[in-house]
Formats: sequence, C-alpha cells, structure tokens
Amino acid sequence: MRETRVANATGTVPAAPMGIEPHRVAWGILLLAFAAFCVLCLVVGLGLQYFFFQSTIPMPSMITVARGTAGVTEADQVAQAVTRGRELYNRARVGTDGVSQATISFMDRANDGKLVASVTVRSNSSLDVERVERPRFNWSVEDYNIDLSDVMGDISIRVNDDLGRGLRFVLDMADGTRIVIERAGRYTVSAGLEQVQVSNFDGAATLISSTGVVQPIPIGDRAVLNYASGEMAILPGYVDLILGDSFLPTNVVNMDTDTDALGRSVWRCRSTQIGLPDGQFDLAIADGRSSLHMWRGGGADSHGETFCIQNLGETGQNGLDVSMYDYLAWRASFKIMGHSLGTCGVDGSECPMTLRMDYIPMVGDPISWYHGFYAFPSTQFEFPPRCNTCAQDHQIINDNAWYNYDSGNLFALIPPDQRPKAILNVRFYASGHEYEVFVNDVSLLAGQGTTTPAFVPTTR
Repeated sequence: MRETRVANATGTVPAAPMGIEPHRVAWGILLLAFAAFCVLCLVVGLGLQYFFFQSTIPMPSMITVARGTAGVTEADQVAQAVTRGRELYNRARVGTDGVSQATISFMDRANDGKLVASVTVRSNSSLDVERVERPRFNWSVEDYNIDLSDVMGDISIRVNDDLGRGLRFVLDMADGTRIVIERAGRYTVSAGLEQVQVSNFDGAATLISSTGVVQPIPIGDRAVLNYASGEMAILPGYVDLILGDSFLPTNVVNMDTDTDALGRSVWRCRSTQIGLPDGQFDLAIADGRSSLHMWRGGGADSHGETFCIQNLGETGQNGLDVSMYDYLAWRASFKIMGHSLGTCGVDGSECPMTLRMDYIPMVGDPISWYHGFYAFPSTQFEFPPRCNTCAQDHQIINDNAWYNYDSGNLFALIPPDQRPKAILNVRFYASGHEYEVFVNDVSLLAGQGTTTPAFVPTTR
C-alpha cells in the first residue's frame, strides 16, 4: 500500500517526524536497569549487614523467688503469682509485697548460659522489663541491651564482668529520670515518690534528671535526686568494713593449714564436727557467681559446722572502732540448697546459714550478734524460731534461690547500752547435720546518715 501525504496550506508537504533512535532507547533502558540493580544491591547489602551484624533478638530472662510471692504481669495483661521460678519475657511487670523478694537473671543462652546481669527486686518494689536483647549472632559487635522502666522501691543490681561485648543497661523512673549503667559492678537503686537514690559500689553509673542534668556517680558514692526541685546531691557512700567481700583464692584460706593468715582482708575457714563425715568448703561458680561453697552430707546425724571468719582492727582485743558512725548494716547474698535439720535445731542455733558479729559494746564485755536463715521448717518438733541470744527471729527463705539480705541499721535495732563500739570479727557459717549453701558476698556497711551534699546543680 502506498503512503499518502497531504499538502498543507502553502502547498508543501511536511517532513515526517524523526523517531527516537533505537540505540538510544536501548542505552536508556540499560542505564535504568543498572541503576535499579545498584539500588537493589545497596538495599540487600545494607539489609544483610544489619541482619548479620546489627540485628538483635529477645533474650529470655529467669525470675526466681527467694521469699514470699512475686506478681508477674506480661503482655497479655494476665497477672500471675510466682512462688518459685519461671521464664520472663519482654514487656513484663514484676512486683513484690512487704515480705517478698525476687531476682531476675539475664542469661545469654547462646553463650553457654552466661549470666550477664541480675536484678534483685526487694520487698514492696516493682519494675517493668521493657527490653532484654542480645545480638542475633555471636560474631556481632553489638551490645547487650537491658531496659527497665517505671522502677519503684528498692532494687539491687549486679553486672558480671568478662561479658565479651558491651552493655547498655538503662533504668527509667516514672518522671523521666534515667539511670545508665555502663560496666560491670554492683549498684543499688531506691526510688520513692519524691526522690531516687543510686549507690555505685564498684562500677560506672550516671544519673540523668528529667530536665537533662547529667551526673556521673563516682565509685563508692551515692547520688540523690529530688524530683520536685531537681536538686541532685553526691554523698559519700557507705564504707565496707569487710575487706575482700568477694571470695577468691587470694583471700580464702584454710585455717588448719594456713596458720599464719591472721590479718584483715583474709577469710579463714574450717569445719568442725562431733563425728564423721567432715564438713567441706571450696570456691565455686554457682549460677555465674563466684561463691564460697559449704556443705556436709553423707547421712550426717550429729552436729557439724563449716565457717569463715575475718578479724577486724589491728588486734583481736581492740577491734575496729565504729563509734563515729550512725549507720551499720549487714548485707549478704547466698543460696541455701538444702539441710536435714528442721528450722535451726532444738536450740535455734543450727541454721544452714548464720551471720555472726563479735563486738565490744558501749558498756560491758564483748558480746555477739547472730541472725540465721533456713529453708525447711521442722515438721516433727516445735523448734524455736531464734537462738537464746538472738535479737530477732531467724528468716525462712526458699531453697535453691539466691537471697539478698539487708539487716537495716543495726544501731536502730540494738539497745543503746549494747550498741557496738568496736567490731572484733565477723563470720558466717553453715551448721546442723547435713547442709549445703553457696555464699556470693558478705558486707558490713558503715557510714553517716546525715552528710552534707557535696554537689547540688541547678536544673536547665
């Protein structure tokens, strides 16, 4: 068929429009395809980089109840009463009543179950476990992430060392105040309706007010923030009168073989018993904690005792002067595995775990202060709940659960005429027939309760 062209008004025939040359179209398509390929490679590359090196996964936690009952409310908003232990997931709220205590352990199961950190929720306390995460793969250099929020009451925090990666540990108060823990150490937080107090025993922590005031907390000090006024104070921390509260080969000796180890900072340990079998002690790692293990088994049916003692002061006669302090408190972390003698025996003096302090009072001859703990009450006999010279009843706690004991201010518990003037020695011991206990640390803290603030910044 012949193409027909129509002349225009001038009588000329217009030229046909020039089409886009095919090779230009091809190059355009090629360049667009290449650009799309580059974008796709970039997106996939970044995605793979994030997935393999930066992505995180939830890290399940474990809650164990050392005393009483803990309340747990998870994302389904169903409240549950926990009396022993269970797994805990993100977006869970944990609370305790006036006699309860629970510990949340953050363990990395992808790293042989290594304990990363633990948080002890003391009585009348609560918090939200917002986020607990670890990197998806072990080769990632990302940090562990632990975020807790709406913290109220008293909690104790322990972060393990040698984690193999960094840690981001944040605690948020209801008013927006934030506490950032930056490395291994021990910390306590006391959050009320009007103020929050943070103690840094041997780590690195920072207190950040809701208005943005940032205050690092030096080791051995405590920071106090008043919510309403925004005033922040750094106060001297409590002094641990026990040197070497953790247990290492360098500070734990056998009293029977190392007879020259008499100075401070050394725990001298031994076992005594009426008959076989002998009690034992050694250093052990229990649930990721460096501990002193004390036990006696073998069907023992006679009295035995395994103890460790540390002398305070330059001489055993004079002791360590504590008359300048107005605060003195025992703190200890331990786990009773079991014991065969119900309660603390017929005289209330054979507890599987007992703290003892020998001291010189303000008036009179040296006396001793005792406090015991047990896991199983007697089912056959009505054994007394305290020893003859004990000021308080012994405490019943759950077996196979870490318990953090805090005596409170002993100066408020002991009668004025029996108030300690100088401490001669401190000891802890397991006693009875068969017993087994792990002790993680023991502290005797002293200080001044009315110290003038050393730093009061203004809010911004």
